Amino acid sequence: MSAKKILEINPHHPVMKVMLERLKASEHGGLDEADRSYLDLLYQMALLNSGFLFESPHELTVPLEKLIRVGFGVGRDEEIEEI
Repeated sequence: MSAKKILEINPHHPVMKVMLERLKASEHGGLDEADRSYLDLLYQMALLNSGFLFESPHELTVPLEKLIRVGFGVGRDEEIEEI
């Protein structure tokens, strides 16, 4: 029998504080595409750390690749050059 898995959100985490401020400051009451992607990645990481399995690993790897691109100074959606 496996243990019940629980996902908790820490409202004191610095990322959650920043996202709340961005939501409050937003004119349209939402986040931009990049922020939504980062939150989705954070959610996927929390699931993974909590022992949940992914039916589609693609859901984790796509936003992770975009984050890596930004870290290297490459555009999030820059096209891959064909050889």
